[in-house]
Amino acid sequence: MDLMGCGTALVTPFRRDGGVDEPALHALVNWQIEQGIDFLVPCGTTGEASTLTEAEWLRVVECVVGAAAGRVPVIADAHTTQRMRLWPGRRSSPESGACRGY
Repeated sequence: MDLMGCGTALVTPFRRDGGVDEPALHALVNWQIEQGIDFLVPCGTTGEASTLTEAEWLRVVECVVGAAAGRVPVIADAHTTQRMRLWPGRRSSPESGACRGY
């Protein structure tokens, strides 16, 4: 996949109870695409990715892929701030529909 242009490391919106706010995430993805972004990076370098469980991380990626609906590429970031913790599920995310990034 050739990526060109500008991509956004998306923030992950949360509800007051600490869960991921999926409707807000969907709206954010739509707004980014409407504004002309070329690709999206969920769980990127905005900081919250290291606080997500693997299941939450995968759900965020799935939500972004679903909201993007093929309109722009989605690169699932797999970084962590913990030196030896690259989750097995983060090594490949084809089930989410996203390309993986490190």
